[in-house]
Amino acid sequence: MMLLKLEQDILEFINDDNNQYKKFPQMTSYHRMLLHRVAAYFGMDHNVDQTGKAVIINKTGNTRIPEQRFSEHIKDERNTDFQKKFILKRDDASMDKDDNQIRVPLSDGRRSKSIEEREEEYQRVRDRIFSRESSQNGYINDNRLSPEGYSSTSQKRRQIFRY
Repeated sequence: MMLLKLEQDILEFINDDNNQYKKFPQMTSYHRMLLHRVAAYFGMDHNVDQTGKAVIINKTGNTRIPEQRFSEHIKDERNTDFQKKFILKRDDASMDKDDNQIRVPLSDGRRSKSIEEREEEYQRVRDRIFSRESSQNGYINDNRLSPEGYSSTSQKRRQIFRY
């Protein structure tokens, strides 16, 4: 709607032969940007005042009234060609009967996990990750790795880079 108001103000200004410039009231930076662009579209000179908050437009030799109005580019929302938006009601299949929690079915057919199931899985994984035993020299012993996989010198190098 701001564009339509700017267009109307500028058209009135162009048709007024008594004034060569028009100073608009202070406005937001977004509205100033719109006014600058609209003034350029009409072939006018456009600057800001000393405060930097108000725009001043001037008629020039290139000032023109465009053939198309902004209102011609606005589509009528009452037109039946537009698809109406409405809220879909959730079906009962997405509710778990045992705990009344909403579960979203995943793409492969499984259901999503509840918060309790996620917390349990997180705790299992955390226990598995941090269940590694620390030996007395500060090296991390991982039971999944074979002892012959690493030499003691490579373990010492790894230890140096950890600290």
